[in-house]
Amino acid sequence: MNLLSQIGDYLSVNGDDVRVAGSRGSWSLEVNGESFAVKGVGCGRARGHDGATYLKMARELGANAVRTWGEDQGNREYLDLANFYGL
Repeated sequence: MNLLSQIGDYLSVNGDDVRVAGSRGSWSLEVNGESFAVKGVGCGRARGHDGATYLKMARELGANAVRTWGEDQGNREYLDLANFYGL
């Protein structure tokens, strides 16, 4: 049983309907019924040692999603800031 069959076809994320569509080898992501092209970056930290806001920089470069690694990343500050910048 895959994740979608366990939770249903749609998820609600910040008031948007998110759906994974397609079949094996041909998946797509839809947000509110429209195709959503993921333009992601690997951004493990919200801020640099010099105070630079990495998530703001990612958004300015055209990203609409971020990926984290490990348990020490993606804390509340990170997720709130990512949401603030529309990531």
